[in-house]
Amino acid sequence: MKYLISILFVCLTISIISRPAIGSEDKIIDILRKAEKAYSQIGNYCAVLVKKERINDKYILEEILLKFKKPFKVYLKWIGKNHKGREIIFDKDKNNGNMLVREGSFLHFLTHSLNPKSDMAMDGQRHSIDEIGIGNLITKISMEVNKAAQNNDIELSFSEDNNHYALYGHFLNDEYYSKKFHLFVNKDNYMIKRAVFYDSKGIFEDYTFDQLELNQNFSEKDFRFY
Repeated sequence: MKYLISILFVCLTISIISRPAIGSEDKIIDILRKAEKAYSQIGNYCAVLVKKERINDKYILEEILLKFKKPFKVYLKWIGKNHKGREIIFDKDKNNGNMLVREGSFLHFLTHSLNPKSDMAMDGQRHSIDEIGIGNLITKISMEVNKAAQNNDIELSFSEDNNHYALYGHFLNDEYYSKKFHLFVNKDNYMIKRAVFYDSKGIFEDYTFDQLELNQNFSEKDFRFY
């Protein structure tokens, strides 16, 4: 009997610890505000972006080396199985706003200049390259949460561990980008670790920023093809 009571106590304790705190609207909005401020104070970053998107009811998983320099200069190299070796360079202020692409195949030496919104550039992608990055995610989520909070259109909850804040949002009508989101924010620098978006079918976007390094000593060589 004592053994059974002990088991029940442990299970109840784990359930309480793992359950997000309810009524955390002010805390979540404060964390998002700090994330926006922290992002405004960095000049660049490097990360491995693990990207999973649902397109035509199929999940596409990509692993990409990402270098980002403000105001908006991007270097991408696909390092996972999908499109391995592909490289993209994009600078909003150069090349007439087009992105430069080299595929990871025997034709790697050929460079294509593509409009980021073109059908070819958007093939297999939910977003164009000018929407990529931590800054855009922070801005999008902050705007949605603040708008929904003002309209009483969202249920928010919050939890944390030693390294991350976990923010949970459930939108109460269909005018927002997603039905639900989970956002994980690094405690040490307020940068996004992972962002997950849900619709009525489940996860449709999942972005993780691994091996994040801020304010790197980038040169022009870091934004050229290898």
